[in-house]
Amino acid sequence: NIGSCYGKKMMQNHTYILYEKIITTILLVFVIGLADAKADDLALYGGITSDSTLRGISQSVGKSRLQFSLDWNHPNGIFLGSKISVGEPAGKMNRKGEYYLYAGYFSPIGKTAALEFSLAYYGYDGDFPRSWNYLELRSDYHIDKELSMSLSYTDDYYGRGKENIHASINWQPKIFDNIYGLLMIGNTYMPDSVYASRIKNYNVGIITSFDRWNFQLGYYYADKEAEIIHGSDTAGGRLAIEINYAIF
Repeated sequence: NIGSCYGKKMMQNHTYILYEKIITTILLVFVIGLADAKADDLALYGGITSDSTLRGISQSVGKSRLQFSLDWNHPNGIFLGSKISVGEPAGKMNRKGEYYLYAGYFSPIGKTAALEFSLAYYGYDGDFPRSWNYLELRSDYHIDKELSMSLSYTDDYYGRGKENIHASINWQPKIFDNIYGLLMIGNTYMPDSVYASRIKNYNVGIITSFDRWNFQLGYYYADKEAEIIHGSDTAGGRLAIEINYAIF
């Protein structure tokens, strides 16, 4: 009915206003942090990836992307960052790129463990029928430097107004002096979705660095049910290589 539709629209408007305030706050804190940052606190990377992926799902529909990231880590545990990936339009919705903003706090526990809490904003550029942008809360428990567990939550997954919970185990063991393994095993759960309610995903690969260069090779997988939401050619298994250069 009219009242119900009006109420939903008002709620969406309030949600968008809240999102704008949160993003503005993150950007403001980020700018203040940069102004107060020391050279050792900042890290700027530029590079290329053969396939921009997130939790096993291709964000670029198998196309390569130029990418840049800027991170600030304060000695007291506060961290802020941003990442942008751009490239030629890909897929039916002409996806041109993605950008992420995040802020959080890292707190050591004892000699090896640590807790981490963060808020991230995911933004997408393309010919989408509606905004795909959304906010996500995340918590991580680091058992040690190699092993961690994470839990993420959003109530507006890819702008659909649906809840989404993602849990994963992450392992980065040292293989040789300068070569590390990468393993992520995760599960995405959408409790109020009538389709694709559970999506298994995993990544496995290796990462190494030389001087200012960073190289990563990985195999990324997500259940094909993910394509119901993300579109064709975004799930299944795929190899991807990523090369980044530390500008400072």
